[in-house]
Amino acid sequence: MTAKEYLNQYRRANERIREMSLSIQRLEDQLDVQAIQYGDKVQANQATDKMAELVSEICDIKLKRQSMKTAAMIICTEIEDVIDQIEDTDCCKVLYDRYVLNWSFEEIAKTRCTSERQVFRWHGDGLLAVEKILENNKVGSK
Repeated sequence: MTAKEYLNQYRRANERIREMSLSIQRLEDQLDVQAIQYGDKVQANQATDKMAELVSEICDIKLKRQSMKTAAMIICTEIEDVIDQIEDTDCCKVLYDRYVLNWSFEEIAKTRCTSERQVFRWHGDGLLAVEKILENNKVGSK
């Protein structure tokens, strides 16, 4: 796994959590529609079964989302620990902004009052530093 892939784990986990939240919202909307459509004329079999399926699916996705949130926080902590090991504070800040806060290079440049080109340099240097840290951790763990 490259340094960039390692650092992108947290962003990917957050994207998946966001997708799960959208799925939950869509299912809850369907549940509202089902309740409105059947109103007082609910036939026990078909309407109740459909609503029960929707509620069950919502609960399943919420459980998965919660476990994904927990895993994402663990990943974030690991990534922050690796980034904190970088000696160059500029590289450290750029990597934190990019991979933990999910900022674009343009946003980072504006915040740091520098050019995007300089942000790209710090980013590249930071990735090299992360690569070395990951290699040292692999060697140390064997």
